[in-house]
Amino acid sequence: MSGLSPHLRSYLKTPALAREAADFIPGEAAGLRRTMAAWKRKGSLGKYYNKIVGGMTSRGYPRRAHRA
Repeated sequence: MSGLSPHLRSYLKTPALAREAADFIPGEAAGLRRTMAAWKRKGSLGKYYNKIVGGMTSRGYPRRAHRA
C-alpha cells in the first residue's frame, strides 16, 4: 500500500476504523466504504452518521473526533 495516495490508503482503512471505533459489523463497514465512494452521487452517508458518532462517543472518543 505504500505506493497509494494518502486519500486512497485512508479510504481502504475505513472498514477497519468503523469496526474498531464504532462497533460496525463487517457488512456495515463495507457498506460505509461503498457509500463513501459514491457519496456525491447518492448523498446517503446520513444513514451511518448516528451509528458512527454514537459508537465512537460510547467508546470514549471525543464528540468532535468524528469530524476528523
